[in-house]
Amino acid sequence: MYGDEELGIPPTKLYTEPYARKAYESTIIVLTEADKLLNYMLRDRT
Repeated sequence: MYGDEELGIPPTKLYTEPYARKAYESTIIVLTEADKLLNYMLRDRT
């Protein structure tokens, strides 16, 4: 990953644990919704 080159902030300081936690939680939400949609689409095909 990239840091902020203009401010001289390295990625280890820019991307902290709270940022990673929020990204992980958002990923779980997207995965859950995609799974629901896929199951809905497959159910209608049979």
